[in-house]
Amino acid sequence: MAKRRYRATTLRCGPGSKRRALRLGFRLVKGAREQEMAHLVALRTVPYTSIAELQRRTGLPPASLERLARADAFGSLGLDRRAALWQVRGLDLTPLPLFAATQAPKPEPAVTLPAMSLGEQVV
Repeated sequence: MAKRRYRATTLRCGPGSKRRALRLGFRLVKGAREQEMAHLVALRTVPYTSIAELQRRTGLPPASLERLARADAFGSLGLDRRAALWQVRGLDLTPLPLFAATQAPKPEPAVTLPAMSLGEQVV
């Protein structure tokens, strides 16, 4: 998530390295809308620290967040696909009108999910 763009790019593997790596862009996420992904990238001047913060700052709908989670786009947040999907589905996106301006969202209790096997980690 930290350096993704809409299109794929190449980059050096390290300072002074001659090896190059291919960074896949959001364009390869099935169903991702270019406009939404461009908005997400534009607001990334300060790195996102959680899926909830990303949603608050970008206003992305749950379906788009789920697509990103299924594409394993939240690795820079330390989340695998399963943990990211769990957090996306746990977001409370229904604001209470009376307290919308004053109430901070309640964090979801931490849940320890079983580790994914190597086979489960393959997209």
